[in-house]
Amino acid sequence: MARAETYRRLGSWSLATLLFLGLGGAGFLVFMMVMPLASHSGPPPVLDPAEVESLGHLKRHLGKLAGEIGPRNIFNAGSLERAAAYLEQGFGGLGYEPRRQAYRVNGAWAKGAPGREITVANIIAEKKGASNPGEIVIIGAHYGSVRFSPGADDNVSGVAALLELARILAGDPLPRTLRFIAFVNEEAPFFTTGQMGSQLHAARAAEARAATRCSPRCRELPVLPGPGAVGSRCCGRRSTTHAQSHACRQHGASRDHSASGA
Repeated sequence: MARAETYRRLGSWSLATLLFLGLGGAGFLVFMMVMPLASHSGPPPVLDPAEVESLGHLKRHLGKLAGEIGPRNIFNAGSLERAAAYLEQGFGGLGYEPRRQAYRVNGAWAKGAPGREITVANIIAEKKGASNPGEIVIIGAHYGSVRFSPGADDNVSGVAALLELARILAGDPLPRTLRFIAFVNEEAPFFTTGQMGSQLHAARAAEARAATRCSPRCRELPVLPGPGAVGSRCCGRRSTTHAQSHACRQHGASRDHSASGA
């Protein structure tokens, strides 16, 4: 009798748990799929000539990346590289000088490169500001896609807009620097990790900013690893002797003092 009661209670708990998970899953799907605002209805607005031209460019980028190249991720490393090359050509054709912010990731999933690291890259193009070039406005979108998906909406639509904005703004003098970035590795298995292109770019930008704030004395310190390394850092670089470590601490103290007195 007691065993039957135990089984009955377990069955009730199991049913309640399944019901809870089912309702929760359904609610999550609704939350992810339902648009927050009303969709447009009726005939589309009439486009002016400039908008018609932009529409043509957007369709071309969409067709190339999502249609011709297709899924672009670590599982399809060749397609990811083709997309990166297309973006370089696109920025270059607009008069920019694109560069790659390259880094290495585990290539265990990549076709033809099991167990090896492969190189991926953010694609960056800049338009220098006329009066405040040190103030940088970043416009970004990611050009990778989830596995098996061409990623037309996530996020070729964003990349197409990125390239079109770069085209429209190429000839306009602007006070601040514009930095157009097509990020890599924003989807699984790199999502929320330091190997996301956006996180890597932010980390390197922070390191570069810290380096520019170093005193000349701190920048002149040797930083190559060697005997006597003490593991401290000066302006983001590892110092190699106790004397260097002391100089770094002095630099940090004087900088903090200056900041507090400002």
